[in-house]
Order: sequence, then structure tokens, then C-alpha cells
Amino acid sequence: MPYVIDVKDVLDKRKKLPTEAFFVDTNIIIFFKDPFGLAGTKANLKETIETIQESIDYLKSIAKTYSTLSVAQEYYKHIQHNTVKFYKNKFEIDGSKASDFKSLRKNNPGFQEEWQLRIKDFKKIFRKNFEIYNSQINPVEAINSFDQNNVDLGDWLLYKTVMSCDDKMKCIFTDDADFYSLPGEFYLLTANQKILELAINDRKLQ
Repeated sequence: MPYVIDVKDVLDKRKKLPTEAFFVDTNIIIFFKDPFGLAGTKANLKETIETIQESIDYLKSIAKTYSTLSVAQEYYKHIQHNTVKFYKNKFEIDGSKASDFKSLRKNNPGFQEEWQLRIKDFKKIFRKNFEIYNSQINPVEAINSFDQNNVDLGDWLLYKTVMSCDDKMKCIFTDDADFYSLPGEFYLLTANQKILELAINDRKLQ
């Protein structure tokens, strides 16, 4: 079971982390970049997004920030699916299925331009903000040990990568409470109230 760190407390008090590095989950990148303007359209996410954005700006000044190939792939699928929805809503085109992506990319010059900008920003995110860590995990073992009842595959691969690292790197910044169920000694950095409440009850809050 992980130890939990309240990222708001870290931010407010300008604390140091107990590790020299941390890994970001896909949802943290989504909140940090907010590529489709959720903060302006969903009031319930506005505070979380602002906290994540402020936290990343501070944390990058005190620790090394990493992502993984599985995180990058999940983020790619997020922007692929939502760029279709965004573009179709913007121009009032009927339908918003993800299966429309290849057709739009091939036949629609306006969408091609939109997608090129999204991909340019996608590459910049992982080059400038969230470096992809060169994992040494055994992919066959990682897949064979996957238990779908606890976490999604992408989260499992992120966890396995983190647990393969030195102790000074065993920290995951996430908004996903599923990580709290995973075994082993590592840190969860979060603003998720459910995780924080569980950690308080289990005396795992740092």
C-alpha cells in the first residue's frame, strides 16, 4: 500500500518531495494541458485543473518529471478521440464517433490542419514537460501479471515501471484512486479527496 502526499499541502507550504523524481499519470497531463478547455466549461473540474497546473509548475522546479510510453499512448488516444468531437462540434458536423478519425484525417483539410497542431503540441509535451522514461521492465511479465480487477492496463504498466526504479523515483502523481489498492512501498502524490481520506484512515498520509 502506498504512502500518500497531499499535493495542495506541498504547493501551499512549498514542501520538498521525499523522492528526487515523480511520474505523472495520464489524467495529470490532461488536467495540466487542458487541451479542450474543460476548466472553462465544467465548473466541477476548474479547481482540480488549476491545482494540477500550479502544482506541476512548482514540482518541476524541485524534482525530475517523468512519464511512460503507456501514458503517452493513452494521452494520444485522448486527443485523437476528443479532437474529432471538438472539430465536429465546432463546425456542427453530424456524428462524433472516434471511427470518423481516419476519414477526417484523410479527406478534410480543416481537420488535417487541426490535427497537425494537436500532434505538434503532443510531441512538445513529452519533450518539454513530461520526459518518457526508458523503462527496463519485462513486458511479458508485466502483461502476464496484469490483474484487470484492480487497475487499467495503462495504470498497471505505469506502476510496474515505477516499482522497477530506485526508491528515489518511486512516486506517482495521479487523480486515480485505483492506485491506492496496489501493493509495495511507493508514494502517491494527489489532490483526490477519496485517496486522501483513505490515507488518513489508514495512517498513510505523509
